[in-house]
Order: sequence, then structure tokens, then C-alpha cells
Amino acid sequence: MTPQSDISAGQPDAGPEPAAAAADEVTGDRNAATMRPLAPSGPWHDIQAVFVDDPRRSVRMAAEEVETALAALVASLRQRQVAVAPDNVTAGSVDTERLLETLRSCRAFWIGLHDLSRRLTDPDAVGR
Repeated sequence: MTPQSDISAGQPDAGPEPAAAAADEVTGDRNAATMRPLAPSGPWHDIQAVFVDDPRRSVRMAAEEVETALAALVASLRQRQVAVAPDNVTAGSVDTERLLETLRSCRAFWIGLHDLSRRLTDPDAVGR
């Protein structure tokens, strides 16, 4: 079960977190170690349990988890950026076909980034 279903017992598991699924779409890496779905025994279970006795500590723990996830996402996106458009593709004698492939990859990556940004900043998109 995901953390959301921990809160509402009896609801089925919705699968990977929306941000993780969105990151997979952007990075093209369905096996990114930093973006795996959370296990019920993971940090969110503990964070929610701590809330009962110490809400402030629970919120600090949650903020730390968000920071860790954000850093992992940024690192993953940077790696993908380098893979999509390596610096050497515009230097020297690269054939037009390779440049076209790189252009297409850049465009697909840009679209993924745009979609991810929209999902993470649109309040109506949360949970989709």
C-alpha cells in the first residue's frame, strides 16, 4: 500500500507515487533506484506514526523526505539531460541524422519536463 492508502484503510493500492511515475516518464528510466514506490514500512509510515505524539517533528521528518526526494529527482533529471544531449554532439563532424535524433530526444525530454512541472504545480493534478 502507498502512504495515502495507509491513511484511509481499505482503499486499494494506487501504484507508484504520482511524482515517481511522472519522473519515470521524463527520465525514461522505469527502474530508477531513486524513484521507486514507497513501501508501507518506509519513512512515511513512521512519519505518520510520529505525528500522533509529536506533530512538529513529524512535519520536519516529512520536509526532510521531500528534500531527499527532490535532490534525487534533480540528479536523475541531470543525468538524463546529459544522455539526451551530450556536449560533443554539436562539436566536430556529426552527421545530420545524429543531430536530428538528438533534437528529437531533446524535444521529448522538454515535453516530459513541462508535463512534470505542470503536474507538480497544478493543485488540481495532485493525486492523478
